[in-house]
Amino acid sequence: SLATAVEERLTWNLRFQRIFESLEDQTMALTRLMQDFEDAVLPVIKTVVDEVTLPDCQKTFAPQQLLGIGGGAKFIHEDVFYKFVDTRTARIYGGETSAGKVYGAELRANCAILRCCLPLYVPLSMVVTYKGMRVFACAMLPISTSTLMYGSADVGGVIRTKVYARHLTGQLAQALNLALHRVHGKGGMSTRMYGPIDMEGHHSKKDGRYYLLDTARLFPVFPPSYHRYCVLRPELVATNPIPLSSDVFSRFSGSSTSSTQHNKNTTAAVQRLLDQVLPDLAR
Repeated sequence: SLATAVEERLTWNLRFQRIFESLEDQTMALTRLMQDFEDAVLPVIKTVVDEVTLPDCQKTFAPQQLLGIGGGAKFIHEDVFYKFVDTRTARIYGGETSAGKVYGAELRANCAILRCCLPLYVPLSMVVTYKGMRVFACAMLPISTSTLMYGSADVGGVIRTKVYARHLTGQLAQALNLALHRVHGKGGMSTRMYGPIDMEGHHSKKDGRYYLLDTARLFPVFPPSYHRYCVLRPELVATNPIPLSSDVFSRFSGSSTSSTQHNKNTTAAVQRLLDQVLPDLAR
């Protein structure tokens, strides 16, 4: 049909954002979009996994030199950004399994942001596990390095906290029960932020939307004595008696009295999970 033909010409991102901005029933439109997106990315992901042992020069989709190594090997194909665990990333996170968990955390964080119904947008995303390898795929966004309004894109080298972006992330933090906390970047740079320092907030010059990306650390991590790359679920954070900091137990939070208190608050939340929440659920 003409409607289908027009829809296919839209970018993945535009189709996704229009669904959430529509006042009509979103379920059928979102289901169809996710099926279309899956049909598009699965062949690419299968090829990537099947060729993972080949030299980069022989791969159909070779990793590209994109910013950062923490997220894994990355490449862009037909308006979709892909990242998957490689050797360097596995070393950072203590193994391929741990590194793969970060993709799941990012997907859960994006879903939590959407449920807040704020004028904050996240990319259409999907996590696929194929032959034991986890791959993250998301729609390309109309942003660039010049559109960064909040957070840091270089591990604390430059930290941006523009007023309106800070206002929006403050609303998000209130909705998710996350605490305002002090972060420390490079060269003695320090400021107070909502959310993790490496979550990026962009104001697109092309469509005017405020986008959040790299949200894997939005929710606090478990204390180091448990597992450093497991994060608390949004439901537990939401029901905690006091707000929790996204940057607990990280080098970004420093060693001040306030950061120590944030760490204690998260430890108490985990203890509440073990002593109260899980036993009540098991009854």
